[in-house]
Order: sequence, then C-alpha cells, then structure tokens
Amino acid sequence: MADLNRSLQSRKLLAQITEDSNRAKAKLVTHKEKYSTLQNEVQTLEQRLQFIQQELENKRNVVKATQKEIDELNVKIKYEEEKKLGLCIRYVRNPLS
Repeated sequence: MADLNRSLQSRKLLAQITEDSNRAKAKLVTHKEKYSTLQNEVQTLEQRLQFIQQELENKRNVVKATQKEIDELNVKIKYEEEKKLGLCIRYVRNPLS
C-alpha cells in the first residue's frame, strides 16, 4: 500500500513538473518574441537618437556662425557710427565754405 501511495504521489509530482515545464516553455517563447521586438525598437530609437544628435550639432554650428556674424556686424555698425559722428563734427566745425 505504501508503494502505491508513493507511486501515486510521484505520478502527481511528475504531472505537476511537466505542467510547470510546459508553462515555462510557453513563457520562454513569449519572452523571446518580446525580447526580439524590444531589441528592434531599441536599435531604431538609437538610430533616431544618433540622427537627432547630428541634427542638433548642425544647428549649434549654425547658431555659432550666426552669433559670429552678429558680433562682426555690431562691430562694423559701431565703427560706422563713430565714423559718421566724426564726419558730422567735421562738417559742423567747417560747414561747406
């Protein structure tokens, strides 16, 4: 009788282990599919990020170049204003004779 009970208990355990193993295999397939999908999404996002970073760097360079032009134009305008002021002073001192 004890052998029969052990045999039945072993059969139950075997059935549970087999069931657990089958569930784990099904989960493994699902997780592998999810992993593959996520891996592709990550690669796509990394490519997009790389493109965006390059675009950002290009925009920064344009901003720097524009700032340099602004600075140069400000210097030129200041010089022209000083030159104009000097001409006005000369004219006031020596109007057209």
